[in-house]
Amino acid sequence: MTGRATLSYERYLPWRRVAEVGFWVAMTGANCIANSITTLMELRRGESSIQAWEPAVWETSSAVMWLLVVLPAMAWFTRRYPFQWSDWRRQLARYAIASVLVCLVHVVGMVLLRMAVYRTQGMSYEFGPWPRELLYEYLKDIRSFAYIVLTMEAYRLLLRRHWVCTCMGWQG
Repeated sequence: MTGRATLSYERYLPWRRVAEVGFWVAMTGANCIANSITTLMELRRGESSIQAWEPAVWETSSAVMWLLVVLPAMAWFTRRYPFQWSDWRRQLARYAIASVLVCLVHVVGMVLLRMAVYRTQGMSYEFGPWPRELLYEYLKDIRSFAYIVLTMEAYRLLLRRHWVCTCMGWQG
């Protein structure tokens, strides 16, 4: 790699954590805002009595759980147990169990947050029948889990490749 490329990589390193956190905050924030708006639009189309702040609370409670609890845990998990194709059956089982735990932590946390916010409004939050709602949430969370794992692993691969190329003086 050229001296200029080495210099860019070295300049990135002190900002790496800021860039990583910023990426997840931006992605989660954009998703939270878009989901809040589309949920409210859908509810208004059906002439629902749901107040405008409620979809924002639903989406924000989910986003808070992803940002403060689930994403850091997934970063640790994928560093501790990086997915390797050579042992994919065992890896798949480990990751399937992790996806269920992620969903449980995410759902329980967001329901508790919602209950707290609703209580401040003199209301109560009803999640619905837990088995049905957990299945519904798992069908969404498993996709998020997979996309996040793929994003984290692709980013780490990019960093490793850049680091190796920088150390070896390659230009590819």
